[in-house]
Amino acid sequence: EIALEYYKTNGYNATYFVNGSSNKTIFSNFFDLFVFGYQLNLQNKEKNLQKFIEFLGKYNNLNNSFSFLVKKVGNRKLADLGEPDARNLESILNIFRQTDLVNLFSEYLDGSYPLGFPDLFIWNENMGEYFFSEVKTKNDTLNINQKRWIQKNISIFKFNFEILKILDKDSKEMK
Repeated sequence: EIALEYYKTNGYNATYFVNGSSNKTIFSNFFDLFVFGYQLNLQNKEKNLQKFIEFLGKYNNLNNSFSFLVKKVGNRKLADLGEPDARNLESILNIFRQTDLVNLFSEYLDGSYPLGFPDLFIWNENMGEYFFSEVKTKNDTLNINQKRWIQKNISIFKFNFEILKILDKDSKEMK
């Protein structure tokens, strides 16, 4: 909560990317909706990636893609996201680079999503920027999956990324 407040104070929107033990996040919910809407067979990764790329390419404006996906899966399924996540997802999709979405969807299909992924997804829609943030407390360290994700991010994803260290929860001192 302190990290979310910190980013919001600095002009960003923030949402959980990995929320504790619950791996249901904005991105995994979006991918679940896509798989459900297109009734994909998860055994065929290449075909699924091609469908996803076609979906993104067909609608240059990702907001239209989101609207199209909502029509495909129905409002009932969208309601499962909850209103704040549905609004955040639409906002995120407006600024997300298509190649980044394809890379994340590929991880989702591999089943390695969200192992090691950062805690938070941070964005500023007005500036069109976004990044991931791993939040650590004063004595906390990166685990092996987080270190693997950072290496994969450096070599493949190339997402903007930072580690936010909360030094003192009471004074909300950050590094």
